[in-house]
Amino acid sequence: MSRKVVAVDAGYGDVKIKFRDKNGVVQDDIFNSIVGNYDPGISVDGLKSEMDIVEVDGEKFIVGRGALKHSSRIFNGRDKDWITSAAYKALFAAGLYKCGCNAVDLIIMSGLPVTFYRSDKARLEGIIRDLAHTCSLKLTVKVIPQPVGAFFSLLFDEEGQVKDESLLSGRVGVLDIGFFTSDLVTMDELEIVDKQIGSFENGVSTALEAIIKDFNSEFGTRYDSHKDLHKIESAVRAGKIKISGEEIDITRIVNGRLDELADEIKTNAKTTWKDGLDLDQVILCGGGAALLNGQLKSLYSHARVIENSQFANVTGYFNFGENIAREA
Repeated sequence: MSRKVVAVDAGYGDVKIKFRDKNGVVQDDIFNSIVGNYDPGISVDGLKSEMDIVEVDGEKFIVGRGALKHSSRIFNGRDKDWITSAAYKALFAAGLYKCGCNAVDLIIMSGLPVTFYRSDKARLEGIIRDLAHTCSLKLTVKVIPQPVGAFFSLLFDEEGQVKDESLLSGRVGVLDIGFFTSDLVTMDELEIVDKQIGSFENGVSTALEAIIKDFNSEFGTRYDSHKDLHKIESAVRAGKIKISGEEIDITRIVNGRLDELADEIKTNAKTTWKDGLDLDQVILCGGGAALLNGQLKSLYSHARVIENSQFANVTGYFNFGENIAREA
């Protein structure tokens, strides 16, 4: 039977996907979690038009950065009801489409923030089934807590085999720094420690919103925290921004705000993990982990940013899915 594993991490900031192409080679991709309304607009031969358009519940949407350019209305979501919205479904559907998710036997892997996991796991699995019901004869859907994905990315390889046996019996803390929130879990002998899980309202956007205010005050710009977060994030990662055609170095402003965010995250982590001495490893992942790498070095002496941290969760979803496929 033809079996395929696809993983979709539909985060507030970006959608990450991982899958095998038609040649069996593992591929990954990323696009911004931006959704806008679709209007056919004006098309001129010879001019490029790059838009990812998906249809959900009879309505068309533009997803990714094309929505910022072409849509008159941008949909935004940062609460638990986001997963039931047409915009979220559009993002997830786009991720599935990019994975080429047609197979006789299809396994779809995804995740949820730890705060919403118990209440929304079954609901999200149902939403995914509705989106993918025509893609396969046999459909398996698994949703796990997002930070556990990073743990699985270290435990399993891309074939679904255990690659680090120390994790089977170890006690590992995972701190996932996302766009709007930071999630924390502790894994002990492959079990989630219920008293050491948490989700905090401070992610990358916390710093970005403060940076936007700084820019507007210092440069006279009119950036909007609703529409321009992704644009500012790109500037922050580049260390410069173009204003009136001139590139301006912004590291002074950015570093101060990132220091503030890192201090908040460290305080929250130490509230749960204290001195961290009972943890064998502390793993930092998510798009914010790489951004704050320097600022988080003092969290614990044995804390480390996982390689390719932005893709850590989706990689773990995929690797775990391959393990499920092997065991089936």
